[in-house]
Amino acid sequence: MPNPDMNSLSVIIPLYNVAPYLETTLDSIARQTLRDFEVILVDDGSTDGTHKIAEHYCLQHPTWQLISQQCQGVSVARNVGTLQAKGDYVVYVDGDDWLMPQTLQTLLYIATQAQADLVQCGFFYAYDTHLLYDSRRQHPSGEKQYFNTENALIALCRQQPLLNNFLWAKLIRRDIALDCPNPPGKVAQDAFVMHEIVSRCKKLVTTPQPLWYYRQRSTGLSGHFSVKRKDLLEAYEVRIKFCQQTHREHLLKEVVPEYIHQIFLHRAAARRSQDKATALVFEQYAQEARKHYASLFKTYAPYIWLKSQIKHLSLINFALRAKQRLSPNPMLRYSYSEVIEICAFSSPSTT
Repeated sequence: MPNPDMNSLSVIIPLYNVAPYLETTLDSIARQTLRDFEVILVDDGSTDGTHKIAEHYCLQHPTWQLISQQCQGVSVARNVGTLQAKGDYVVYVDGDDWLMPQTLQTLLYIATQAQADLVQCGFFYAYDTHLLYDSRRQHPSGEKQYFNTENALIALCRQQPLLNNFLWAKLIRRDIALDCPNPPGKVAQDAFVMHEIVSRCKKLVTTPQPLWYYRQRSTGLSGHFSVKRKDLLEAYEVRIKFCQQTHREHLLKEVVPEYIHQIFLHRAAARRSQDKATALVFEQYAQEARKHYASLFKTYAPYIWLKSQIKHLSLINFALRAKQRLSPNPMLRYSYSEVIEICAFSSPSTT
């Protein structure tokens, strides 16, 4: 197990054209209550002021280092940072997110106390005017939960996973992260590797405490729909293969229905994009997947394809979406001032 001293953590921050947000991110790192940790910034060929800002912070903090590379994508930037890291644990922070002051100390304390290979914390969806917490999984005031390998894989694969697919908002043993590099050039690269990471962990802990701010912005990958979104569907194919190759077919009853659900969600989103070429790509993907995985669908998700097809008929889909908009939001909503009172940390507008 990693040495429990407090000099055992590396923070890896991939950067690409995040100049408007980067000061907030780096200020939150500088304000951590944990004082002794490594920071590795990887500038992935930014063309705005990102590099200059990162360079300025590294001059202010001699233990921080900045790596520059040609644009190769967030996966490669994370992999480069992981290879360079010296800590027993790594934490991945996106260049537009930010942390509460106690985030790193809390994650590392839980890991050392529980001798855990991975620790996950709760997070806020951070909008300009408010914060949302997803209460469908657990409440922010809930208790920590502990998992072994197999229970953690179930928690990862279920439809509303308690253990999410994101690499951020987690502390992970570096040797495990090194064994599971991010696939280059992929959107949703986290989903390609998270089951591999979890399968290598003997003990995992989740704390519902929201310690992370996940910035929501229309210019990010989540702000528009493109053919690259097909990568997430391919990640589900990789996960299906993982279940088969490791003789964990019991997980397929969770993975296969969610895969079908995602196929229909992506196909519907492609149609709404009004881009005929994109819509055709996802239409063809759906038909090919139905043929290729026919036996799996029949075994682990009987009637799910038909139910999803009916659900996504134009009139029914419109009615369901209208009903969803009128239904109570499952997210817990907070103002920045409410959170500031609790954690004594300012919002992005005041940093």
